[in-house]
Amino acid sequence: MSFYKHINNHNNNKWFYIIFFLIYINVNYSQDSIYKEFFFSSGEISSKGYLINNLPGGKWVSYYSNSKIKSIGYWKNALLDSSWVFYDSIGRITLKENYKENFKNGYSYEYDTNGLVIRKTFYIDGKKEGKEVIYFKGSQQVKLEKNYKNNIKDGISKEYDYDGNILLIKQYDMGVVNKKEELNRLDSDGKKNGVWKEFYENGNIKLEHTFFHGEKDGISKKYDKKGKLLELETFDKGKRKSNNISLGIELTEVKLENGLYAKGILTKNVKNGLFKVFDSSYKEVYCNFYNRDTLIYTGRYDSINNKTGKWLYFWPNGNIKKTGTYILNEKNKEWKYFYEDGSIQQKGNFIKNKPHGTWEWWYESGQKRRTEDYEKGKEKGFVFEYDTTGKVIVEGEYFYGLREGVWMYEINDYQEKGSYIGGMKTGKWKKTYISTNKDKFKGEYLNDIPIGKHIYYYPNGQIITEGKYKNGEKDGEWIYYNELGDIIITYLYKDGREFKRDGVKIKY
Repeated sequence: MSFYKHINNHNNNKWFYIIFFLIYINVNYSQDSIYKEFFFSSGEISSKGYLINNLPGGKWVSYYSNSKIKSIGYWKNALLDSSWVFYDSIGRITLKENYKENFKNGYSYEYDTNGLVIRKTFYIDGKKEGKEVIYFKGSQQVKLEKNYKNNIKDGISKEYDYDGNILLIKQYDMGVVNKKEELNRLDSDGKKNGVWKEFYENGNIKLEHTFFHGEKDGISKKYDKKGKLLELETFDKGKRKSNNISLGIELTEVKLENGLYAKGILTKNVKNGLFKVFDSSYKEVYCNFYNRDTLIYTGRYDSINNKTGKWLYFWPNGNIKKTGTYILNEKNKEWKYFYEDGSIQQKGNFIKNKPHGTWEWWYESGQKRRTEDYEKGKEKGFVFEYDTTGKVIVEGEYFYGLREGVWMYEINDYQEKGSYIGGMKTGKWKKTYISTNKDKFKGEYLNDIPIGKHIYYYPNGQIITEGKYKNGEKDGEWIYYNELGDIIITYLYKDGREFKRDGVKIKY
């Protein structure tokens, strides 16, 4: 019977369907429409509605024991039909769905505690179909877009940040990812880093820039709404090195050394942009990219425009900036990066664009800066970072890309030490002033959430502030002191919200 099947398919609302199961087997039905009410043992109504032809039919309403509505929906021949709305125990809507013969059909909406939609999904015969949209909590800004075909991810899925920038694009083919692109990322200082893209409403790319820690560095491209490339310009550490280059300019042949020649764009007899280099038999050898006659990079493309083989990138002074091998447009084998004076900055290996094996970093002086191991893009094993004198300033261990066990950091004038489990701070953490070896901070965490008492100290050992956390929020009394130990101010918190200051109640 479909009614039994529905009970199994909706475990989260099992209590609700069991009520109707009891109705179905225990009530002495007639073939007429019968209005029924059911009650909790305390006397409050638990549900009400009609039985039509011995089966639940029409509108039914169920309640919490506090008399708040739990759900409102419609039945037809003991099968879910039409709209259903669910609420929490204080009356806030949590879910709105549509059904046809016991299967979800049409849009399903999930809501947060503010009544804003956090998920919108379309169903046909109980299966996801078309676009599903997930929003940031407390906002109508899209967080995720997924496309489904017959309940399986198919087509393009996108992940956004809170400002609406696309962070990740995945191309699915019947549930299998066959292409993934990460973009619009920030570095640890919150600055743009890597490839950033903007898109037209039709989904086609509009602008593409490459950033290096907050500054444009490399090629910027502009497209029309149909995807045609319109303009190119190049940047070096935020400075524009060439004006916009219209792609309609006729290519010019330029003779190079060793019997080679190149075709590209000449602006007032100066090479700008991409030049393809050929030998005397018109066979393409490699490509050069210039900025006002200065070579920026050189390398080869295969027949479908994938970077392949060894590539070299240069500083404006002609020294190598980075060099390595591409296979099908992905970094592979060893790559080396250099400072502008030619000294080594870092080196390591890639496998399909992911760091793999041991990577090493150096200061410009030649002093070792950092050593780290990777396995297919994820950090593993112990990592050490040194200052310019060779002193260890970071020490810890990674397990499948997550910090694990005891970690130590030295930041400016203090040292921080504590443990991670699964990449999250867990247990007691401590900060110590390096010059005096006195405490700067003491506190405890559970899965990155502060718990228990936290204390902060002045360099002279006096307490700055102390108080407790409950469920990650400030709770109870928090006291602030001056450097002599005198109380400056006291706060009282409840679930993270201040409700008294120096004994005076706060009004909101």
